[in-house]
This record gives sequence, structure tokens and C-alpha cells, in this order.
Amino acid sequence: MQNMSESKIIKVLAYLYDNPDQAKMIARAIGLELSRIAFSHSMEICWSNIWRETELQHKEHDLINSALDDFPKNTKLAQIRDQLIQPRSDQMAGSPNEPEPDNRQKPSPFQAREEFDRCQKKVEELKSIHNILHEIELRLSLLSATMKSIIKDKKQKEMHPLKRFFIKSGIMKVPLDLSDIEMLWEQIVRELLKLQHLASTSIGILEDERFYADSNIVRGPLWVTDLFVLQQPFESSVDCSDINTMEKLSTELLRRCLTHLYFIDKRLLETINELRRVSEPFLRGI
Repeated sequence: MQNMSESKIIKVLAYLYDNPDQAKMIARAIGLELSRIAFSHSMEICWSNIWRETELQHKEHDLINSALDDFPKNTKLAQIRDQLIQPRSDQMAGSPNEPEPDNRQKPSPFQAREEFDRCQKKVEELKSIHNILHEIELRLSLLSATMKSIIKDKKQKEMHPLKRFFIKSGIMKVPLDLSDIEMLWEQIVRELLKLQHLASTSIGILEDERFYADSNIVRGPLWVTDLFVLQQPFESSVDCSDINTMEKLSTELLRRCLTHLYFIDKRLLETINELRRVSEPFLRGI
């Protein structure tokens, strides 16, 4: 199979990770220095910058393996991995008895402790995000199920021949009881406010952008802004008793919440593994 060019590799990555926050997540996960990478809104430019940095730090294999964790059945990623492995295999075959020197410098006790504390705080911050997103997910699932039940009940009432005639004539409307939806939404808003507060004040070790919003600007990590931008439209649909729009928006909110919960959990698992690694010196007595 013909080797894939660098431009095609970049296009594959830009297609799979199609927004800057996802690109930052995977770059951070493999230990790249984010301050050295320009994260453009053009994803091909963004991935071109990331790929250049991975080459400088010799982390191309780490990047593709991390992407394969997310997309294990992607044949193009598998082809890229095999393409990257081949030169390494050839090099090893040329000098089978020549061990690779270990130039890694053993960290001092102070450095090891500092790295351990950093990882521990990172785990705590990611757990805080996970816990709130999980609460939002549970309530959104209940909200979605409640609205589906209300819509089904409304359609059944509209099927009655006499009621259908009056509804089509504009003489009557099927009343909607939105009290359960309003109660659930109040609970969701409380969790959304917690998430926004966390993203604007309590994220220290994580390198995610701080959350900020006013009438013209919304910025911050996608795990909060993606939900924030749908909050007002949903509340407007509740005010208008537009159950169909409410149902669509709640489904989209749930989808986004689950997506970001997945990425946060992936980062959390990677950080826990890193914490185990940096704790080894303490277990061995440094």
C-alpha cells in the first residue's frame, strides 16, 4: 500500500477532530507543549501546526495511537500507524545487538513531588468537571424522556375525531402541562451554573481557557460553551410552549453533554495513569 503523504495525514486528523478544543485535548494528552502550537479555526492549518510539533518532539506514534484509542476501527489511522512503524522496524533490523541508550535523567525528590502534586490536582479538577457533567446528563435524559411522553400524549389526544376537527378549525388547542419540564429544567440550570462557575474560577492546573460570557462574546472550553449557547434558546421555547423545539434542543444538549463527558473521562483516565507513573519513585523510596 502506498504511503500516505503528510497533507493527507493532516486531512484525516482534521476530519476526525474537527474543532480546536478536541485538537487541544489530544495534543495535551500526548504531552505536547500547547503554548508552542497555534490553534487556528481552520482545522487543516491547526493540525498542520500540531503535526509539526509532534515531529519536533518525535511523538507521531503517540499521536496516532491516541487517535486510534478514540477511533479503533478507522482504517486510515491504522495505515498511518503502520507507515510510521515501518521505518522504526527497518532501523532495528539493521542493528539488532545495539541497545538504545537511556538518556533520561532521574528526577530529583523535589521534582518528583512537584509532578505528583500537579497530577493529583489535575485529577481533582477533571473529577469536578465529570461530576457536574454527569449530573447534567442524568437530568437531561429524564427531561428528554418526559418530553417524549408529553408529545406522545398530545398526539393521542389529537387523534380523537371530534378534537381533531376543533383543533384544525382553530377552535381549541390541546393544553400542555409543562410543570414537570420546568421543574427539571430548573435543576439542569443549577448544574449548568455550577459548571460555568467552575470553568470561570476554579480551573488552575488544566490549561483550558477560562469561561467568559457577555452579550457579545462567549469563550471558554467547549465542555461549557457548547451547553451554554443552547440554554437561552431552550428557555425561549419553554416560554412559547413550543414542545417540538424543546424536544429537539434537549436532545442536542444531551448529545453534546455525552460527547464532552466522554472526552473529560478520557483525559481523566490518562491523568490517573500519569499519576500512577509519577508516584512510582515514592513507592520505591526514590
